[in-house]
Amino acid sequence: MSQANLCGTQLQTAELGDTQLYQANLTQANLAGANLSRANLRFADLREANLTGANLQGADLYGANLSGSDLSNADLQRANLEKATMVEAQLGGTNLFRSQQADLSAAFTDKTTTFPDGYQKGKDEG
Repeated sequence: MSQANLCGTQLQTAELGDTQLYQANLTQANLAGANLSRANLRFADLREANLTGANLQGADLYGANLSGSDLSNADLQRANLEKATMVEAQLGGTNLFRSQQADLSAAFTDKTTTFPDGYQKGKDEG
C-alpha cells in the first residue's frame, strides 16, 4: 500500500500492524484506535488525521507530516519520529516513551503526555 491515496478514509480500529504505508496520503483519515504498530509510515502525509488511541509502537514515521493530527492517548513507544513534522499536533495523554528524534516544539502537550528522554517541550494546551 505504499504511496496509496487513503485521504479521508474511515479506518477506525483497523489492523494495520507491519503494513507498508510509505509515502501514503492519509490526510484527514480516521485511524482512531487503529493498530499501526511497526508500520512503515516514512514520508506519509497524516495531516489532520484522527489517530486518537492508535497503537503506533515501533512505527517508522521518518519524515511524516503529522501537522494538525490528533494523537491524543496514542501509543508511540519506540516510534521513529526523526524529521517528522508535528506542528499543532494534539499529544494530550500520548505515550512517547523511548520514541526517537521527536521534535515536539510546535506540538500541543499537557501534563498527561509521556515524553521521550531528551524531548523538546511542546506548546502547553493550557
